[in-house]
Amino acid sequence: LWTHALACTADNAVAYNNLGQAQFENGNVEGAILHLERALALKPDYAEACYNLGTVLLEEGRTDEAIGRFRKALELKPGDGDARNNLANALAQKGSLGEALVQYQEALRLEPGRPDILNNLAWLLATAPEALLRDGGQAVELARQANASTGVPNAVMRIFSAGTRRRDNSRRRWGASPGRFNSRGKPVRPA
Repeated sequence: LWTHALACTADNAVAYNNLGQAQFENGNVEGAILHLERALALKPDYAEACYNLGTVLLEEGRTDEAIGRFRKALELKPGDGDARNNLANALAQKGSLGEALVQYQEALRLEPGRPDILNNLAWLLATAPEALLRDGGQAVELARQANASTGVPNAVMRIFSAGTRRRDNSRRRWGASPGRFNSRGKPVRPA
């Protein structure tokens, strides 16, 4: 569909963005990056394409580039909870936990009660190596709120408790698989 759209309208940023999403979903990361970059070359102020490219780059472990794309997406669309959550994920993976904390808190302010953001913030508060960032009581409360909003008994609490039992390995966890905290299952977004 999107290739046909591009055949009819070659300079279609929306089609390039959506083709990039399709490429990513089919496992063609290089194709996804190529098409998303083309969308941004055509329309540099395209917040969705910035977000999508950031998400693909984060998935590929290109954290610094992903952070730049998420920041640009937020400059264009400051109220984007997904972009703010993924920026926080990238910052946490990079080890910038203080800044990640601020971004998670802002994401939660934008989208109160969203389970993945509640879980991400709870995880950071429970496992951060810096004592100033840790707050076990708030972490447990956030995890309970996330659990209550999923409708699945103890789903988040089981994940949360498994992570907090391994606090001594917390530094390693932040460098684990990119995007693992985004439980919404939407790595990229169509236009």
